[in-house]
Amino acid sequence: MKYIACLFILSVLLMACESENEEDLFPPAGQTISFSTDIQPLIQTNCATPGCHRANAQSPTLETYLQIDASKNRVKTRVDQGTMPPSGPLQQSDKDKITAWINEGALNN
Repeated sequence: MKYIACLFILSVLLMACESENEEDLFPPAGQTISFSTDIQPLIQTNCATPGCHRANAQSPTLETYLQIDASKNRVKTRVDQGTMPPSGPLQQSDKDKITAWINEGALNN
């Protein structure tokens, strides 16, 4: 009886665990990360904000494609380390988008 109760509790606990959907973490094969749809809004919302990486604020400025492309490796490193943005680490899915965009050639698409 104890064995059945332990098995039941274990199964309930396993079902209650949140599982990350692989499609949320990694884009499906063949799906390109878009600068204009995925990366630029992410940077505008989290980095190119007043007092941060906007013109006449902290370096580097991250408002245009050329500025973001020139700093892409620095952005990736700081995001991966969790030191940026100062409001707190990005979600893993957002980090993965940045990495995938860079790995795909950092296209201006």
